[in-house]
Amino acid sequence: MRYIKLILSLFGFCAFTNIWAQLSTNEKPVSFGREAELCVSQRSDSPTVTVPRLTNNQLNRVEARLNDPEEPTVAGYGIKVDWNLNNSGTWYNLPNGDKLWRLNISCPEGRYILLYYDKFWLPDEGELYLYSVDSTQVLGAFTSRNNKGDNVHLRRFATGLIRGKDAVLEYYQPNGVAADAIISICNVVYGGGNFGFNKSDNTLVNINCDEGYYWRGEQKAVARIMLREVEREDTTLVYVKPGTGSLISTSNPRGEPYFLTAYHCLPEYKKAYNYGLTDSIMDDALFFWKYEMPGCERDTIEPPLYCTAGADIVSAYDTYADFALLRLKEDPNDLSNYIPYYLGWDNSYQPDTARVCIHHPMLDVKKISTVDADIGMISTSYNSDYGEPNNGDHWRVCWKSTVHGNGGTQAGSSGAPLLNASHKVIGQLHGSCADCNLYFGPDWFGRLCKSWNNYNTNNALKPWLDLHEQGTGDTDSMEGTLYVSKPCILTRNEYIYGNILITETGQLTITGNIESSGVCPLLVEAGGKLIIDGGKLSNVNLELKPGATLRILNGGIIETQNGFTAPVGVVVDISHGKIL
Repeated sequence: MRYIKLILSLFGFCAFTNIWAQLSTNEKPVSFGREAELCVSQRSDSPTVTVPRLTNNQLNRVEARLNDPEEPTVAGYGIKVDWNLNNSGTWYNLPNGDKLWRLNISCPEGRYILLYYDKFWLPDEGELYLYSVDSTQVLGAFTSRNNKGDNVHLRRFATGLIRGKDAVLEYYQPNGVAADAIISICNVVYGGGNFGFNKSDNTLVNINCDEGYYWRGEQKAVARIMLREVEREDTTLVYVKPGTGSLISTSNPRGEPYFLTAYHCLPEYKKAYNYGLTDSIMDDALFFWKYEMPGCERDTIEPPLYCTAGADIVSAYDTYADFALLRLKEDPNDLSNYIPYYLGWDNSYQPDTARVCIHHPMLDVKKISTVDADIGMISTSYNSDYGEPNNGDHWRVCWKSTVHGNGGTQAGSSGAPLLNASHKVIGQLHGSCADCNLYFGPDWFGRLCKSWNNYNTNNALKPWLDLHEQGTGDTDSMEGTLYVSKPCILTRNEYIYGNILITETGQLTITGNIESSGVCPLLVEAGGKLIIDGGKLSNVNLELKPGATLRILNGGIIETQNGFTAPVGVVVDISHGKIL
């Protein structure tokens, strides 16, 4: 978060668990259990590479940046390298003609290893893995679906974090694949310190406390962000910046992966965006989903990591409301065990009163902060306490203590959504006052209504989120949507305020107790399936299209808001359960 007086902490992240789900095939590396079959075909001069140590001059630059009050928060640093399939590692042959390349990476000063690639392209059937030397942590397989460009127009990539000082990068190419992969590592980030798991203030409230119960849909929209940035003067240095953002719906909600955050969260070279040089600015941005504790208590076991990489900047503006709208290149809907939620929005100048902010302070697990209703929200300018009802480009809010802790935000919370009483986003976090009380604020959020329209579509939200054709009217607000386009399951008790859309390829199985607000419909399209398996779905506004399927099993219950009718063509199977 951008503070008025920014006090920067040392870089770093926590130790991570072995569970990682980046967009990949989730397979074990080909070499596991086949070591005896590997026959060296070509060994480079560097079969093992060691991350270079920082010079004293570089250490001084890092320290200066960490303590520069004009700099955005820095969450990690690393160094430039040049490792690829030709100058590093070892090539092996397998008996069936398959080929395999491995590179051992050592990082004596680090607690984790994060790799960035300046050139990345894999042919069909090629597989890339990154794993720890003890084989307990595995990322991959990354395949051609992770390519951001082709083998002529090469793009960037990132493969995420491996805990420890050593890792192995492995590329497998089956016999018969003629095209050569292009894998070029340009930066390694490493370290550990004051950012990451359990690094936020210990009185902040975990999202799965009772305070978050009525925001269970919205919490599925929020992700933490890690962005690579190159040092301006010493380009051998690279930094990682933290942030928060959220999926946001369009007026035709079909799972488009638009993502709202703050402009100042973007890499320093974001200014190239203003000149149309956007192709690879954020190819290697990392977005972490479902990064939250399963319960209310602070825990010592880090939750699993679900991650996607890459985004395009479609609209952004630093003046006034400090917003950025991204379109993700890897769709989080493709992650296993993740159901995306797309936030609704309200672009009016007088929306419902602000209620909560959901965010990732200090790159920690997801938290929820509750607005002090007695103070409310004030339309004002950034870092101002004076109301400007019509001209203010920010919402000023203060926080209150709740049953399980305090409100407030910290560095890394920037870009987080401010949600109103109707569960719609009305702004994104710009900054806070470092000299003010962490627990009570105030904080300033860029107003969505001020980011909505502009003469330039690259500086406005409306052209991307309001998809009505010109002349057919504008949309003032949009409900959020839980988007189900694959087999998904809800096992715990949850409250969902917005739409629930089960598409023609979706299947939603409910084994817990799901309470709907009744404000929005639960729509099952033709081909979609809703299964209540021993669970309960209450206060639901249920709408089934011809060709949809409804099954109620094992004592399941549906309590509808307006009764139940099944149109011709709907498949209804109530083996053991009931509809009320």
